[in-house]
Amino acid sequence: MRLGNVSFNLTGKDGASAAISANVSDKTDLSSVRDAINAKTSTTGITAKIDDKGSMTLEAKDGSNIGIDTFAVAGA
Repeated sequence: MRLGNVSFNLTGKDGASAAISANVSDKTDLSSVRDAINAKTSTTGITAKIDDKGSMTLEAKDGSNIGIDTFAVAGA
């Protein structure tokens, strides 16, 4: 992953979407992206977690499809 400000639209339950934005300053640490996604869980129904190997997983507990679009990285 490139470093800088990561932004994208995340779509989950009932087609609800949220703009996600996070600053990534270390390519091995995606916690800022996870936290930004989890801050919108009440809107999208999507949660993010990072395992001990640094891989991120997105989950919609109700089984909704997860959509990501307009992904961009600006800066660094």
